Amino acid sequence: MSFGRPTATRAGNLADRRGDSSLPDAPERPARHFQVGGDERREHLEALRRVVCFETSFIARLVTWLDADSMYLRVVNADAAQLAEDIGCRAEEDGGYSFTWSWGDPIGPADDLNGAVRAIRRVLASGC
Repeated sequence: MSFGRPTATRAGNLADRRGDSSLPDAPERPARHFQVGGDERREHLEALRRVVCFETSFIARLVTWLDADSMYLRVVNADAAQLAEDIGCRAEEDGGYSFTWSWGDPIGPADDLNGAVRAIRRVLASGC
């Protein structure tokens, strides 16, 4: 066992056998771009996250992927972890935004944070 010499990787061993010590660069990770409205949706979901965390004992975390369509707020009842919901935010035709349940039904307008928290509390209540 040698502690002074780093272990060669499989790719490094193959490159050494070919006589070529240069390995191709790893591909760049795609930049995170949000569709039109992505920033507004993020702001609404972040505002809801803050109110949920302040007003309830629920745990809320904003989840984002590479596109804005998969952005949602994961809300979990800390007393009963099996009670969880993914809250979305969508642009409406009138230019406003609304919160939605994971199955697509509307919760309410994004500018009514207290109403949205009341609805989330009803759905995620553990009955404890």
